[in-house]
Amino acid sequence: MLSLRIWIVLVLTLSCTVVNAQERDGDFGWLRGEVHDADTGEPVVYARIQALFGRSLWEGMTDYDGAYVIRVPWGPFVMTAEAEGYILFKEVGKVDRRTMTFVDIQLDPLKKEPSTSPSPPRP
Repeated sequence: MLSLRIWIVLVLTLSCTVVNAQERDGDFGWLRGEVHDADTGEPVVYARIQALFGRSLWEGMTDYDGAYVIRVPWGPFVMTAEAEGYILFKEVGKVDRRTMTFVDIQLDPLKKEPSTSPSPPRP
């Protein structure tokens, strides 16, 4: 039982050391941009931004000006942006170490389908 405890402490210590070493070495960058309505050019408030780096998911949200900034690890990513009433946006890119990568997004509004219900009879 004692060896199991020692093993757990060793694994946790090494995990914390690796995370701290990554932060000290600057293995992070930034994703930054703005999200706008493709038709009107107006900012899209509270759009959800997600960036997948390998198997690690990083998230953010736009502010009142449609702007977002997310601290992320460096490397290739797949990014999505979504907001109610808009079509899902997807982009592939790469973040370099200690740099800011800009991705401005134009979200296309969902088109409203015409009503298929019959209209009421006219008198």
